[in-house]
Amino acid sequence: MVNEKIRAERILALVNTHLGIDLRDRNQNREYFIPRHVLMYIFTKPPFNLLVTEVGRILNRHHASVINGKKAVTNAIFLKDDISEKYKEYISKFEKMVNNYYGNEDVSDVILTQDEIDNKMQQAKHEELIRDKKILMLSDMVEEMEDENLVLKEEIEQLKKELGYRSKCTTKSPFKKEEKKKQEDNFTVAGIRYF
Repeated sequence: MVNEKIRAERILALVNTHLGIDLRDRNQNREYFIPRHVLMYIFTKPPFNLLVTEVGRILNRHHASVINGKKAVTNAIFLKDDISEKYKEYISKFEKMVNNYYGNEDVSDVILTQDEIDNKMQQAKHEELIRDKKILMLSDMVEEMEDENLVLKEEIEQLKKELGYRSKCTTKSPFKKEEKKKQEDNFTVAGIRYF
């Protein structure tokens, strides 16, 4: 593990020399964070296999920053925009540096090959198509349920009208007691009206 840390620090020194900057600086400019993220990604993969905390110490970052940097590289591999192209450019540069440093040992696990990237992109597109189809199916189902709901509401209203149904008031009217009292006071027995 100590050898991997030393090798990672040497690779960092090579990258810093090559770029003419120090990636351990706290600078957030694109020229700093993209190569820093790529190194975070590389240092956690074979042949380095460093822990995120160790990579954080080497690059003067918190382990959570290392995790986010790895995610940024993984996500960038599947995209086709300017930033993603920059990530891919740095990946290929740093792959050459690592290969040269290791004396052309087999470090194919360090970085994905172009075929692997293409396969993963196709797989991601396929999964996206499946997800889109599921979303369309679900939205169609929701629309059908909403239509059924409207039809049922209309049928309920029609049945209420046919049955002469009146909705009950939720608030009590102060006049109801008086009306009920008048009805009790005004009653008829055997055709004779009493007040």
